[in-house]
Amino acid sequence: MMPEKIAGPSGEWGAGQKQDGTNTSILKGIDFNKALLQNEKLDVEMDLEGAAVAACEEIGLQFRHVPQDGEFHRLDVAGKAARNGDGTLKLFLDGEGGLIENHVTGEKRLFWARPDSTLSPVELAARKARNVEEAAKAAEHREARYRDAAAKAVEVISSSLPASTRNPYLTRKGIAPNPAMGEIDAGDLAKVLGYQPKSKGWKLVGTILVLPVGNKEGISSIEMIDGEGRKTALTGGKRSGMFWHDRELPDGDGKGVVILIAEGAATAISGAAAIPGSYGVAAFGKGNLKAVALDMRKHYPAADIVILSDLGDGQKDAEQAAAAAGCRVATPTMPDGIDGKDWNDLHQAAGLEEVRRQITLAQSVAGIRETGETIDSIIGRAMAQLTREEMLSAKLTPRVIVPGLLYADVRTRISAGGTGKTTAALYEAAILALGRDIWGKRPEYPCRTAIVTREDGRGILLARLREIMRAMRLSPREEDHVLAAIRIVDLSGAAFRLSEVVGDVVYPHGANLETLISHLRDWRPDWVIFDPLVSFGVGESRVNDAEQGLIEAFRIIRNELDCCVEGIHHTGKANARDKSLDQYSGRGGSALSDGCRMVAVMQPLEAHEWVKMTGTPLGDDETGIVLALPKLSYAKPQEPVYIRRNGYHFAAVEPVDRTPEQQHRQADETILMFLRDEYAAGRQYSQKDIESMKDDLRMTRGGIRGALVRLKAGGRIVYHEILGKSGSHYQPLTLADDDGETHKKNEVAVDESE
Repeated sequence: MMPEKIAGPSGEWGAGQKQDGTNTSILKGIDFNKALLQNEKLDVEMDLEGAAVAACEEIGLQFRHVPQDGEFHRLDVAGKAARNGDGTLKLFLDGEGGLIENHVTGEKRLFWARPDSTLSPVELAARKARNVEEAAKAAEHREARYRDAAAKAVEVISSSLPASTRNPYLTRKGIAPNPAMGEIDAGDLAKVLGYQPKSKGWKLVGTILVLPVGNKEGISSIEMIDGEGRKTALTGGKRSGMFWHDRELPDGDGKGVVILIAEGAATAISGAAAIPGSYGVAAFGKGNLKAVALDMRKHYPAADIVILSDLGDGQKDAEQAAAAAGCRVATPTMPDGIDGKDWNDLHQAAGLEEVRRQITLAQSVAGIRETGETIDSIIGRAMAQLTREEMLSAKLTPRVIVPGLLYADVRTRISAGGTGKTTAALYEAAILALGRDIWGKRPEYPCRTAIVTREDGRGILLARLREIMRAMRLSPREEDHVLAAIRIVDLSGAAFRLSEVVGDVVYPHGANLETLISHLRDWRPDWVIFDPLVSFGVGESRVNDAEQGLIEAFRIIRNELDCCVEGIHHTGKANARDKSLDQYSGRGGSALSDGCRMVAVMQPLEAHEWVKMTGTPLGDDETGIVLALPKLSYAKPQEPVYIRRNGYHFAAVEPVDRTPEQQHRQADETILMFLRDEYAAGRQYSQKDIESMKDDLRMTRGGIRGALVRLKAGGRIVYHEILGKSGSHYQPLTLADDDGETHKKNEVAVDESE
């Protein structure tokens, strides 16, 4: 906009100026609005370049000026050879923004000259719509480019001859050809491609080695190498996650299979030649190692995968790839006086036997799952200034699942054998699936539970769950809700561990964690239970180290899934005899309980112990259990829970040391919870009906009548009396509204409206 006035040097109107701000002597003959528009356009262009530079830095591209013509132009990927052209940049015709893509990593970015914060609501809505439109156009262009390149790759392969023993590159590297290689004259190659392939600005000449690039789904591109070692990929071909393999990959889960992944083909071939029966895989670049390793681990979870790292540049990428996919990583040690950097160099300098020896000694990378951050960046971020905004948004507890019982953190359940800890966990999972009270505590919402077992098989646990639901007298609809909210992950016949020993140190098992989390993530469990805990560790020969490894693995699952992660653990013999209820009651060391934020301890009670604690006898087919919560970091200390068990039926009983008021309150809650759950299931009870349930409720008729009187007086229930006919019944007035509109993480609320 033109300013309202232009002040002179003295603050007054200057010579030749009108009071409307127009300078007749200086601006005469100049279209002031046009000049301002030109300046504004210049500012936008400068902002566009700045946005493009910032976007390039984010995904590892080297920015250069390109025409604003709506076409894709080649950029170089930073850290690779000069003039590699493995990135693209497009500036939109209107100058508002552009699109960049790193073809090595597959990363892409839309960027805009003006940030979103400067836009009006209407402009912001238009920007969002255009983001979708431009992303769709880019995806369509990318897929078309991939299809064209894949077709061209097949054409080149069909035009090539099998690689010969005289191939100049293979001769130079001291390796033999195999059926997964071809060769073609550079002139013939140019005719098929329609262009002369180059590497770092140099044309490929002579006999060209052709290597098919792709994955288990098919070919996407080719790698071309001439006798001088100049290498290039097919223009437009898909690179990220794609690879070359020296022979057809095996079927199955990879058990007993060794897969060697290297940056280049010569390195992969040398490694595979040194390890008989192994498979050599080339990722064609350090930046692609992680994607290829994850793809191999996905298809071959039981394989021994080794990343063959180069020395120096690329070592960090190899280690990150190994950590992400749970692989071993091997870095060559060169003989004195040998200036080499990869396994092919070692092969040529010291022979295959030395290559075999060093690869065999390779260790797994010490670490867990790759986070994409270095330790340096994590610590650097942690050293940032604490702010008031950060402080005010910080929470004292993780996500609450059941107040006073379960939180999204690490938990252990300790119990002696035969107490029924697994069956009790199944019962709790069924109760929580319906959003009902558990041990006097109400969940925030209906919960999902995944039980990962290495002891009882799926069929056994499902049969127990069936009997639990029958004992709960659930309707078919309620049973369906329970079945939908519980998963049984049966690993009883699998060699699955959450931790592993690497160089005599226990670490979380990166590959197994990656696999498990990937399957659980979309289902979004609230509670993940591992049973029994000892079967998921590395054994008890190094007690505290083994326990700490499991705790670290549990924390990874907690962080990824925002859920409670529990291990079911056995108590020690002495603690079982003593009926210990403290947090260190478990077998083994103290690292497990120290690392958990929640510890539950279950101990069986003899008949006389039960009478002493509850004032009521046990029936012939009943057992008594005490459930203590000695460690609960996010709530005040909780009283022990006394549980009466009859087969697959569980019920909490109040101890005798309660005051009359507390006993009345417990009786009221028992009746109210019973009416609430039964009413939600469509079952109604008259005075006579509910008194007939005294044995199931573990109450006397007088106790039931007193509770009903108090609940009616308190306005918590109402009695609908229908004169002259049946149908009189109690209705709870505090029935929770389960219409799915409340704050439910998983949106699986029990809906009994049908």
